[in-house]
Formats: sequence, C-alpha cells, structure tokens
Amino acid sequence: MKSILYIDPICNKGHIGFNNIYINALLSTDKVKIDLALPKSYANKLTINKEYNLVDIPEELYTFNSTIFKRLSNRVKIIKIQCNIKKSIRFESYDLVLVSTFDNISLLFTRFSKNTILVCHNNIRQAFKSKMHLQFLRLLAKRYKLLVFNFDQYDFLKKNKISNAVVIPHGIREPFQTDFSEKLSHNDQKKKIFIPSSNSLDRNFVRELLISQRLNDFLAVSNYFIYIKIPKQKSALSNVITINRYLTKEEYKSLFIESTHILLPYDKQQFRYRVSGVFFEAIANDKSLLIYDNGCFDWVKKHIKSVNFFSSIEELISIIKVTERNNLNLDYDEFKRINSQHQIGMSLSNLIL
Repeated sequence: MKSILYIDPICNKGHIGFNNIYINALLSTDKVKIDLALPKSYANKLTINKEYNLVDIPEELYTFNSTIFKRLSNRVKIIKIQCNIKKSIRFESYDLVLVSTFDNISLLFTRFSKNTILVCHNNIRQAFKSKMHLQFLRLLAKRYKLLVFNFDQYDFLKKNKISNAVVIPHGIREPFQTDFSEKLSHNDQKKKIFIPSSNSLDRNFVRELLISQRLNDFLAVSNYFIYIKIPKQKSALSNVITINRYLTKEEYKSLFIESTHILLPYDKQQFRYRVSGVFFEAIANDKSLLIYDNGCFDWVKKHIKSVNFFSSIEELISIIKVTERNNLNLDYDEFKRINSQHQIGMSLSNLIL
C-alpha cells in the first residue's frame, strides 16, 4: 500500500469537479491510501467515494481571489498557505505528493519534496503567453515532474526544452442527474443551445453572435434559443438570451441537460493549451459539441470525429441544420474509456509503483 499526499494550495471553486475525479481515481485502485491537505470547508464540498484522512489547513489563510494570481498580495497569500502545509506535514512519509493546482511563480518560493508532481491547468497557457512564466515553469520542472492532460500540452513543453512531464488524461465526472427542482426555463418546447462558460470567450465571435439577425432568423424559424452566460452584456435578438447573473448549481445542470448542443467559443490566446471542464461535462452527458475552430481544441480532432467545428456564424447555422436532421451517434465511448476513473487511477498509481 502506497501513500499519497494530495494538496490544493489554491482551492479554486471551479476545480471541485476535477479534484473529485482525481481523488476518486486514486482511491479506486485499492493500491494507495490518500491524505488530503485542504481546508475542511472545501473538503466538505467534494464528493469522495471512499474514506480518506484530512489534514485540515486553516480556512482563514484562503482570503485571496483564486482567479487573479497576478496580484502580488494574492501570491504572497498563496506562499503562506504553501509554507503552512509544509510545516504541518512530514513530506518524507509519502511515496508521492500531488499538487492539484499551482501558480508558476508562487510555488517556486516554497520547496516541496522532490517526489512531487504538479498538475498543470492554466500554467502552460501562461507560459505560452509570457516568457517570464515559461522560465518559472522551466525552473519548477527541474525539481518536480509536471502532469499534463494531452500531447498538445506535452509537445509545447518539449518544444520549449521541458522534458520532465507525464501525460495523464483530465478525466470525466459523473453525468448530471435530471430531476432538478430549479429550472431557468419551464418551456420544454424550446430547443436550447447553451454557452456555459463566461470566461475566456472569443470577443469578436460573441459580439457577432449578439447582433447577427441572420442567426436569429434561423433560430426563430427552427425554434432554437441560444443561452449565453456572460456578464454585463445584452442582446436585442429574440432568440439569443444572455444570462448576467450567477446560476445556481441546479439551474446550471438543468439548462445543461435540457440543451441539445453545448457551444464553446473560446478565445485563441486566452484558452490555448488549456483544457475545458465544460468540454468534459458535455462528453459525460452525451451532448453534441459545437466548437469555435481556432486551434484551442486541435487535440480533440485526433480522438472524437463527432465533435463539430465551425469558424463563422454561417458555418454554425449549417452544422445546426445538419445535426437537427440527423440522429447523432456520438462516438464518445473510446474517449470516455481513456478518461475513465479506473484508467486515470492506474496511471497515477504507476507513477509510484
């Protein structure tokens, strides 16, 4: 039986689903025991299938905005959290230390044990955009192994002379349940297309989406409604609905389940070398995916043929027409197998066996 320490020094709310996937994947193998270094309040939000030991990190340390790393004050707070974890735990008693979220700059000022693996989320995109971040990531890779989710990310690191990396898939969470009491719309006659992400969207595409009378005419004739979760913007179009407020979990899941398509129009610069949790939610729930084709999801083309890519409003309309006429046999099965809990758990366990 091997022992693993699972650390999240940032505890981003958006990564609760990912932490669920990886922790449960580790526990599914029966080859490891796991300790979680997290605030108790964050751990209580997780859905863990087996028993684990919690090293409670003081919640009062987590007083920063986990989506804005570039502020110096936030980085100082993250360093304090990492130092607290280091003082509270005997790292040498673990076979593997897994850091599930980290900041390229902050982590360099806290030395964890050499058997530490860093899970890269936004880290490679930051290195892609900034030479400073790339240099920090190089320095981290000299001491720790980096975990990336696909070979697109791995090839970027290799191209930039970072070879200390391993590819393990992101994983897929359980499908959403359908018996929701909270619904955004009670009109089940509407055919819905949902844009769930409000961050990192392509501004030019969104601007065109919100004003395209050609798109709206097609949607109206076909009884489709596009719901886009985006702050401080409105559309005058009758069939393009903007959501400016926070959605509850139940509302979000309900709208996701009700939608025939999930639309992902990410920005090329903001989302390059990142992996979308919404993408994996769509796969888990067998939703038709419409993806704005700008290079961010080139790695998907190698694995799933039934994902639809478009580069203009006209192409989007054409794809929706085709998917409306045809019953899609979505070929997600092999992708789900590769990203399964068992597959990920075995891959992680093999790192220490």
